[in-house]
Amino acid sequence: QVVNGAIAVTQEAVPFTSDVLPVSLVQAVARTQEGVVADDPHDSPVYAQDVYIRRKRPRSVLCVPLMRYSTLVGVLYLENNLAAKVFTAAKAAVLEVIASQAAFALENARLYDDLVEQNEQRARAEEQLRAALTDLARATRLKAMGELVASIVHEVGQPLAAVDTSASAALRWLSRSPPEIGEAREMLTHISRSATRAKSIIQALRAKARKAEPQFTRLDLCEALREAAALVAAQLDALNVVLELRGLNEPVYVHGDRVQLQQVAINLLTNGAESMAALDTERLLVLACTRGADRMVHVTVDDLGSGIAPEVADRLLEPLFTTKDNGMGMGLAISHSIVDAHGGTLTLAPREVTGTRAGFVLPRLDAEGT
Repeated sequence: QVVNGAIAVTQEAVPFTSDVLPVSLVQAVARTQEGVVADDPHDSPVYAQDVYIRRKRPRSVLCVPLMRYSTLVGVLYLENNLAAKVFTAAKAAVLEVIASQAAFALENARLYDDLVEQNEQRARAEEQLRAALTDLARATRLKAMGELVASIVHEVGQPLAAVDTSASAALRWLSRSPPEIGEAREMLTHISRSATRAKSIIQALRAKARKAEPQFTRLDLCEALREAAALVAAQLDALNVVLELRGLNEPVYVHGDRVQLQQVAINLLTNGAESMAALDTERLLVLACTRGADRMVHVTVDDLGSGIAPEVADRLLEPLFTTKDNGMGMGLAISHSIVDAHGGTLTLAPREVTGTRAGFVLPRLDAEGT
């Protein structure tokens, strides 16, 4: 722009309106993709009605499309307000060459801006992903910690309950006249075994939290099951449950962790006993061990309770899911993980008449331990 005889160059983004250029002329060039050179366009019947032409009355106008590979990327508009016929054919040809180069420059600038924006979007997405992964890791740690706490509360609660029951019984025996020393001694022995079991459970849970490798050995499963039955005897008596043992007289060897497998058996026995709490008839619980022809050993716990509701059958092994009013939903989940770590399978199924059969299957070792 020439202002007071001097050339003034301004560079700014402005809206595409009749305030800054002849809209109809520019639109015609963009539509036809052909350049226009006009002298005194305010006298032209084609452009005289344009609002900008009528108001500014430019003397010489040149407008050429900016093309890149037959694609319109912009329009170059030039005007001279002082003289007509400024844009000669030679000048127009030069400007068309410049317009061609400008088209490439504009398109490259647009592509660069797009690339910068994409990189910024990718950086933002990566930052959001890192934040999400951090939150997920924190949530996972909190969930694992919560499950560990629930496991400790659930599993240690059983031997502590046995300690409380046995301690109360021992006090009653000692309070008699004369004191029943032999019975009290038996209760104290039971307290000692329960305390040892609680310690073993805590050590096992700590090892699991540290992801330590389990310490498996060759063991007599039937002997371990008899010990587990003895540990819950007082609890079953308090619930008026009669426990019957079947097939536990002969040794059956497996490769595993004694405390963990006893933990599974006690969970199944406790669940079976509690399921019969509302029965007015005999409360019979059967713990059985059988040797399968498939070199597997089958352990089952049969109760006479209300059985398994079909709508919850698929969720019983989920952590923190429970059907008990005061349950924590960890017993079966822990038992499932233990049996799975031993290469076995934990199952829960309704019995033909009434009640539930809970059990697990483990690989059996022969007498030589193979």
